[in-house]
Amino acid sequence: MTKGADVTVHGAIISTYVGGLKEQVRVIVALFLREGRSRFGNSSLGLLWGVIEPLLHVTMFFLLSLVLGRMGPFSIPYIPFLASGIFPFIMMRNCYNRTVNAVTSSRGLLVFPQVTLLNASVGYALMEYMKT
Repeated sequence: MTKGADVTVHGAIISTYVGGLKEQVRVIVALFLREGRSRFGNSSLGLLWGVIEPLLHVTMFFLLSLVLGRMGPFSIPYIPFLASGIFPFIMMRNCYNRTVNAVTSSRGLLVFPQVTLLNASVGYALMEYMKT
């Protein structure tokens, strides 16, 4: 093989890879938008709940610790300490639950060859991360 042919083959491989990657990104964005529309519709209450839920958890843990007479580690403000543990936990819990449900929710879309289970899972996970 000559050097010119080598460059042409590599260019074709890279072009095919980039084209496939662009298609997968378009599918994931479409699934992301579909999930957002189906979950929230035209209402912003779902997004508001994404903010209120972690704050309610922090408030409940704080009140519970006041009742029990326990506070966090020394020299660390207690509410930020609680929030630094509760926010990531809620985000990961919700993301896991939505991703598991992506299988059943996207079953009708999986008949299309462009849509894979990984695309649906990533789309649902992105929606959950953006909401939280």
